[in-house]
Amino acid sequence: MKNYFKTCLKQHFIYNTLNCAVSLCRKKPKEASELLIDLSDCLHYTSDNNSDLVSLKEEIDFVCSYLYVQSIRFSPRIELNCDTGNMISCNIARFLIYRYVDDILENVLKNTNDNITFKISVNPKEQKAVVEVFLNGKYKYIKEFS
Repeated sequence: MKNYFKTCLKQHFIYNTLNCAVSLCRKKPKEASELLIDLSDCLHYTSDNNSDLVSLKEEIDFVCSYLYVQSIRFSPRIELNCDTGNMISCNIARFLIYRYVDDILENVLKNTNDNITFKISVNPKEQKAVVEVFLNGKYKYIKEFS
């Protein structure tokens, strides 16, 4: 499973993110710092653990970091709303949520000029995470992970 993400996190993603951070350093140093921290978190998640299962919190934190990086790179086309205040304790397949959001993100960025909003939340009562996707403000996709 680990090899899947390494092939998805292409070098150009890292280079483009670093170039974006460099350009932000002069104008928005705080945003550049946050971008680099989230990029570091993404790289750490992909190389830190060989386990195919991770906690839901780890997966969601990774996905939110990844989407934050993308939202800065493709601003203002991408918006992110991560509400993980009521995290539940369960395991999930590594990169399961990531693959879902990355497929949508890649498709939208390549094939449309739509703005995209990702809303990621946790429903502790039903023991699941919910990913909602809106294109140009209109509800488009929903997927539940548990």
